Amino acid sequence: NTIKPSDLNQKELAEIDQILKKCFFDNASKLRKFDKYVNQCIVIINENQEKEVLINSYCKDPRDEKGFKYSLIQMNDGGNCNISLKINLTKHNYSDLNISGSA
Repeated sequence: NTIKPSDLNQKELAEIDQILKKCFFDNASKLRKFDKYVNQCIVIINENQEKEVLINSYCKDPRDEKGFKYSLIQMNDGGNCNISLKINLTKHNYSDLNISGSA
């Protein structure tokens, strides 16, 4: 009851991109290059009234280049082809980076 869905404006989209790139830079030894992933996001207002974006990033699939636009991708394992993190737009940072294990 304390979490509500929200939307993003262009400025927030640009900030998400900047924070995501910082995350990939900070973790370059564990991740592939930023442009090798597609990103899905769920935007919420949390219990502290902060805007958070839950990000799931997946390696691009040349066989299904647009599928990620229409439904959430569910993956188990997948190594560095399956990562998730949380971006707090109110605090301008990221946290809870999770890189899946190898299958």
